[in-house]
Amino acid sequence: MGSGTRLYDLLFSYAERYDDEETPFEQFAALWCEGRDPQATAALLGADLGSARTRALAEVGEDLHVQYGDGVILAGQAGAWTLVIQVAGHDITHDDNLVSLSGDGHKALSVSWDIGGNEEIGYAVDGEMSVRLSLAFPSPAPGRTSLLWIPSWKG
Repeated sequence: MGSGTRLYDLLFSYAERYDDEETPFEQFAALWCEGRDPQATAALLGADLGSARTRALAEVGEDLHVQYGDGVILAGQAGAWTLVIQVAGHDITHDDNLVSLSGDGHKALSVSWDIGGNEEIGYAVDGEMSVRLSLAFPSPAPGRTSLLWIPSWKG
């Protein structure tokens, strides 16, 4: 596992659990919310907390038979942030969710992509969208943050 591909290799190692070794990541949606616990984050996203079960990440694929639109999310603590992954779909990354989660001085960040080439990053602070950036189809985006375009970078 190379240092530049560490996250991808880790995620790909779970592909066999989803019977999708050919295209394990044709869609992906995740968000991070700072300062809210997983239950509060899930509740703000409209989750039915009565249906929640505690699972280890390694156990998730064992009985997970999810269809697009089922609304299944995984939520867990990641330091001072809560990480939420939507298993099928990308509803969690919509602006209204980021705005809601970032209210009262919190921050929310989302990353999503799908097989159609839609790749987006969203960031909201204190109840206001700061950045919505489409990586595949750049256009003027809502938000208050200006980005500095640097076409030549030596890393």
